Amino acid sequence: MKSLEKLAELADKFEAKLAKYGQAPTVSQQGTTELFFGDEGKQRAFNAAAQGGALAKFLTDTATKTQKTAGFDLKATANPQKGASWLLTTNPPVLKGAVSRYLDAEFKKLTGKGMREAQALADKAAKGGAGSGTLDIASFSADMD
Repeated sequence: MKSLEKLAELADKFEAKLAKYGQAPTVSQQGTTELFFGDEGKQRAFNAAAQGGALAKFLTDTATKTQKTAGFDLKATANPQKGASWLLTTNPPVLKGAVSRYLDAEFKKLTGKGMREAQALADKAAKGGAGSGTLDIASFSADMD
């Protein structure tokens, strides 16, 4: 009978320790938006600036002059344990440098840092476990077809 009581006492102690130490801590993971922009409001402001500011005017003027579609599509990707990067495509591809400069200028106005700096910080955080996949950031197309 004593060994059964000791076993019950040992089981109670085990359950108490399991309840105290066995629970996983609550973890807050930053998503792609937070990694690149800090918050969703800045991402929305960036999108609006990219679609209605100097870049949109540049692309519209380019399309008008060339009589060909001019546009861009920007995504951000941050995958846990893998890394983070910007994904920029332009039409035509020759506009990539100019579009990058316009986007970087708008990004600096909103966040106080360049897109390369933000990408480097996001990449480090993603390799540490943050991120939530690929996110559409902004796009614009001045269609002339």
